[in-house]
Amino acid sequence: MDAQWVRLLHDRLRAVVLLAGSVRSNTFDRHLDRSPLDLPIDDNTTLLAFWQQQVQQFARQIDRAQLQIRVMVSADGHAPSVTGPADAAPVAIESDTATLRGTAGLLRDATEQYHDDDYILVANGLQLLLEPLADLVAALCRRNADIAIVSHKDGTPSGMMLIRCAALRSVAPIGFVDLKEQALPQISEKHKVMVLDLDTPSGMPIRNVTDYLGALRRHHRRIAGQDNIHDAFAETWQRRFNIIEPGATVAPDARVHNSVVLHGAHVAGGANVVNSLVPGGQTVKRGDAVVDQMVGVKDDTARGN
Repeated sequence: MDAQWVRLLHDRLRAVVLLAGSVRSNTFDRHLDRSPLDLPIDDNTTLLAFWQQQVQQFARQIDRAQLQIRVMVSADGHAPSVTGPADAAPVAIESDTATLRGTAGLLRDATEQYHDDDYILVANGLQLLLEPLADLVAALCRRNADIAIVSHKDGTPSGMMLIRCAALRSVAPIGFVDLKEQALPQISEKHKVMVLDLDTPSGMPIRNVTDYLGALRRHHRRIAGQDNIHDAFAETWQRRFNIIEPGATVAPDARVHNSVVLHGAHVAGGANVVNSLVPGGQTVKRGDAVVDQMVGVKDDTARGN
């Protein structure tokens, strides 16, 4: 990262804002009965703790001892648990009390206390980064814009922006204001808005169980040093991960393959769980075969179909 931007972000970056709410809950959210930020990505780390680790590493890059994370959740959503490195990346959970404010309205309200030349880094919290956060911010800085936005050429949804707070001042103080459809065209008339168009996804969204397990496969392939984690023809039958939360019960002769078994779930002897998620309170019976599903959910929207 350019020394000028390091100094600027050291002095003027006020927070990393993680958007973790939605207008309405879906089948995936309801059957999890927890915040998706509490989903494990390995045996010791939740999605939120992973964000904390990334923010901590980024803070070191800009010579900050501490960098605040503000997690925005829906008023009727589950608040995530905070278990990561709180000293370097403290987390504040903030509920969106306004009804249907929209992303632009939410960000405008959240930055009222900041100065015009202050910055915030905004990200969709319900994604698993495949690239280091510090590298992404450095690339956004090179766009030298009031709002710099990550985009993916393959169409994978993205959600990361570096925003100078002055750009949000024109957003209406009341009512619903969508960021991409409404606010950005208006903001671009007076401020510089640039897109960072990436050839490969910088992160994978987690909107349903298919997204979640797919993100885990890419994440663990990256950790294993695979040459191309974005290969669409990569074999998915190979074992990449098995995550069994404390408080889950899995019989010794059960087979769990590229799957996640959450606290309070039970997998009986002789059962096979493949490319699936077993939420708390669910049981896979003896001898059952569970493949490509969220156990206990019949609605295909939880699988992204």
